[in-house]
Amino acid sequence: MSKLLKLAAASMAGAALCVLASPTAVAVRQIGTAPPWPSPGSGSWPFPITPLSSRPPFPSAPSPGAPAPANPVAPSTTAPSPPSRTAPTGPTGRWDLKFADEFDGTSLDRTRWSYQSDAEADWSANPLGTGNPGNQQLEFDQPANCAVSGGALDITARPDAVTSASGKRYAWSSCMINTSPSYAFTYGYTEVRAKLPAPKGFWPALWTWSAPGVTLPAHGETDAFEFYSDDHSRLYLSQHNASRAQQEAPSWFTWPGAALPDPNAAGVVHRPAFDPTADFHTYGVDIEPWGTDWWIDGRVVHHSSRASNRPVNVLLSNFVYSKVPPAPGSEGHLTVDYVRAWQRPAAFPVR
Repeated sequence: MSKLLKLAAASMAGAALCVLASPTAVAVRQIGTAPPWPSPGSGSWPFPITPLSSRPPFPSAPSPGAPAPANPVAPSTTAPSPPSRTAPTGPTGRWDLKFADEFDGTSLDRTRWSYQSDAEADWSANPLGTGNPGNQQLEFDQPANCAVSGGALDITARPDAVTSASGKRYAWSSCMINTSPSYAFTYGYTEVRAKLPAPKGFWPALWTWSAPGVTLPAHGETDAFEFYSDDHSRLYLSQHNASRAQQEAPSWFTWPGAALPDPNAAGVVHRPAFDPTADFHTYGVDIEPWGTDWWIDGRVVHHSSRASNRPVNVLLSNFVYSKVPPAPGSEGHLTVDYVRAWQRPAAFPVR
């Protein structure tokens, strides 16, 4: 199917239902060569911003089928317009497109992407790739599991038999790609259009991680989305950075996320009104000096008063989740139409 037809076939955007995330809902990432994860009280997730006595409690995620609280975002009954290559589907205003991969070739563009990150603990040169069993991952991430054809990237997690250079054995393989060294940013908006894997046991995500040589709390990790495929009703949107936003938004500048509550800036479990595995949807995150906003199908669904404040890279992955493993012989496909990233013009803020 051509890129134009795929864009025109974007599915109808739904209303968003959000509930606060549980601190234990998202696995803590075990890192490789980067500095150790902060200890409790100095920035462990969820990071404290103000004294707990002055903030609402952080409830557990709801049980499957439990009703969600009232939707703070007005329902939409119109299908989203086909995404533009020059403007985000989410935040408006002036933007400069800084990074884009439309996956129109026949293989992954190695001038844009690399296959390793120090977010992974088990580095391997032969075979090339990484693994991270300490982060509840079963897979070895390798180039062979990323395939480009028909205007899309397919990241396939599947049963395999791989032994890394360290001697670790993996019964599953997948692929993780990283914009280092081609693209890093401090503030800006990143967006993916993707269809997520349906069988249980898979864990796709679009996320950021500190650029090489950069030290950040929680390594600059912001999750545009994480999805655990045993439950199609939840998307995990997380801000792992401890830092408060560095400045207030300009008094004349308003953005949709400012109208959303920020009861706990660590993130939310977002309950979309659609099945993310049934069709393509856009997922984006806007990191700015005054906070972080998450966007789905062109609608802001959560705001955090926190933001990372030093350069980060963009990562795309499809892990195999050890806590709810896939059925034997099953495969999980993360199908990606594009990844795009914008930054505000140098003269921003502008009216």
